[in-house]
Amino acid sequence: MTDKNTKKASRGSIAGLDIEKGIDQYNGDEKAYSKVLKSYSTSVRLHLKEMENVAEDELIQYRMNIHNIKGASASIFAYGLAKIAADLEEAANKNDLSFVAERNHIFVKAAYELIDAIDKFVVISDNEVGKAIKDKPDTEMLSKLLDVCRKYNMNEVDEIMDKICKYEYESDDGLVAWLKNKTDLMSYSQVVEKLEELLEG
Repeated sequence: MTDKNTKKASRGSIAGLDIEKGIDQYNGDEKAYSKVLKSYSTSVRLHLKEMENVAEDELIQYRMNIHNIKGASASIFAYGLAKIAADLEEAANKNDLSFVAERNHIFVKAAYELIDAIDKFVVISDNEVGKAIKDKPDTEMLSKLLDVCRKYNMNEVDEIMDKICKYEYESDDGLVAWLKNKTDLMSYSQVVEKLEELLEG
């Protein structure tokens, strides 16, 4: 028990996130929890890009984004952010644009701070379980991923992404995390478009 707690403490802490509860939820499997946090960060970052400015005709989309972040935040034990998201969702459901406009920038700032901290935590966690470091993903592997996404071959997509994700990348500008998120969602057409632009554009 002491060893387990010491290992958790060595990872540091993240304000607004109960890391111990998160790891306990996965029966002490820190690698599994790290994967969940990585997926959370990627997903929330995409939602936030659509939420930085809110107009009255965008409240429907805003409600969808804030609802998704609320649920995801609660699932990783980021209860503070989930509570703010719940308040904003309630206001959006009432078409209370003034409430949303007044508080949204505070929420967005807090969310970015959380996912930035999560990204740093994930790098430490992945490195501690022995993940090798590369500068950027191999062009050959990206080309293979492009090919199997064009063919909508789910098994091969998963196999190639597993190989790509064996490494931690220093200068991929979030590409691998984005690819992982999109392939998990089977949004292969978006992956094809992205990789075509990167490899063939």
